[in-house]
Amino acid sequence: MKTLKSKYSLNIILAFTLSIIIGIILIANPMDISTFICRIIGFALLVAGLFITGSYFLNIKDNVSGSSLIVGLVETAFGVLFLLKPEILIQFFYGNHRFYPAYTWFCDLTWLN
Repeated sequence: MKTLKSKYSLNIILAFTLSIIIGIILIANPMDISTFICRIIGFALLVAGLFITGSYFLNIKDNVSGSSLIVGLVETAFGVLFLLKPEILIQFFYGNHRFYPAYTWFCDLTWLN
């Protein structure tokens, strides 16, 4: 029981420390980190889309349904789009919501532009 508590407390301390570090990095350089995160999302979509499309053509019974070809192709297309043009996803999150003026004010305040 004592080792279980020590494992959980170590995980909590590690998660807290990593959250602080990631928060500082995001505050210091928000656009570059956002581009990096969008490319990670694009890569994940690309891999998932290729896997689903490949399983459709290889006729793997575990993952094949009637619409898996369409889902795979759409995921692959979005993955390529977000890998090549991550600005589209960034613009969707930063440019089209109501907190954007507060974000630019914060960047002006902290000289992050």
